[in-house]
Amino acid sequence: MRNNTTTGGALGTSVGGGIWNGGQVTIRDASVTGNVAGNGGGGGLYNTSGAAVNLVRAALVGNQAMFGPGGGIANLGVLTITASAIVSNSSVTTGGAISTTGTLTLLNTTLSGNTASVGAGGLVNTGSAVLNFVTVARNTGSAAGGLANSGTLTLSNSLLADNSGAPFDCSGTVTSLGYNLIGHTTGCTLTGPGTGDKKNIAPLITDLIDQGGALRFHDLLDFSPALEGADPSGGACPATDQRGVARPIHPRCDMGAIESSAVAYLYLFLPLIMK
Repeated sequence: MRNNTTTGGALGTSVGGGIWNGGQVTIRDASVTGNVAGNGGGGGLYNTSGAAVNLVRAALVGNQAMFGPGGGIANLGVLTITASAIVSNSSVTTGGAISTTGTLTLLNTTLSGNTASVGAGGLVNTGSAVLNFVTVARNTGSAAGGLANSGTLTLSNSLLADNSGAPFDCSGTVTSLGYNLIGHTTGCTLTGPGTGDKKNIAPLITDLIDQGGALRFHDLLDFSPALEGADPSGGACPATDQRGVARPIHPRCDMGAIESSAVAYLYLFLPLIMK
């Protein structure tokens, strides 16, 4: 599925308000917006067990799960998301953006402004999840604002901050592979190497930016601690960011989904005095 919009789907008692997948599908340069699912969740997309979805430059915006998890997506199979935005989705239970019991891979992707009435506002994982160069910010949930994990979840080169909930950003055990910014670690147990992590610190990000398309994002402000904070080896850094902007702009790649041109350091130029 390419260059299309799926909108207006409303299933009062069923799953997958916008798209229900039981096979293998790639959704590229597309929008899934304003859909509603009932029992079982998956307001925008429902991916059943044994099925696989590959989302590339996709926007899931304003979808809702009325009586189940996954306002944006409910995943029971294999789900890969690259260079995408999952924004302003909601669930009356958990996983405002994504609920996954299967296998999830996120790269160069933003989860923002999603809400859940009972559980995690951003991502809830009970399966296996890998997040790399991901921004999870300004989501709201009663159990955790950003993400809740009771499965296996690894985080690297990512920004997890400015979420609202109890706790704020994460709950459960998160394996840090390093170079993450985590605004509040209260509520989650961090394991793994954790090299280069920046914890319990303000991210200094902008509000959501809309450049005329659906792939909204948070840019980094000047002197954000996420600037040049990714793995310095460069091997893990993708060639572009969520928008397709080349990485890196500075000598090192930035944490999160966006490579920013913001000022990374305060340069002081002292006057030269000669006699």
